[in-house]
Amino acid sequence: MDIQINASPVFLVPLREKHIKILMLLSEHHYDGTCKAASKVGGFLHRWKNQIDWWKSGCYEQEEEYKTIRTDMHELGLCCKMLEIASYLLESEEMKAARDMRKSFNRAFSLANSKYDEWKVVSS
Repeated sequence: MDIQINASPVFLVPLREKHIKILMLLSEHHYDGTCKAASKVGGFLHRWKNQIDWWKSGCYEQEEEYKTIRTDMHELGLCCKMLEIASYLLESEEMKAARDMRKSFNRAFSLANSKYDEWKVVSS
């Protein structure tokens, strides 16, 4: 019997509060229902915002300026989709942060995709 073993990457993304605000805004104004749902209660962006708010409240000591968010390919892909509409909604400073985010997310995707063949194995 051949059993395939596949691995899915987990991304540890360093984000600032301003990144979450940008993603929340883009989510709320997005044309796609799945992207819109991300910023609503129960959505992954709502969860990320709650994590950062919790850290800010002093309940958890994380001294870095960035807060590390744990995410997967699906959520990161939706963020990239949201960032596609950034030029319609954001001011210049926010636009720079959005471009930097999208560039970083795309690099992470490329690296994960290049490692896929190494992760995939078949047990005989």
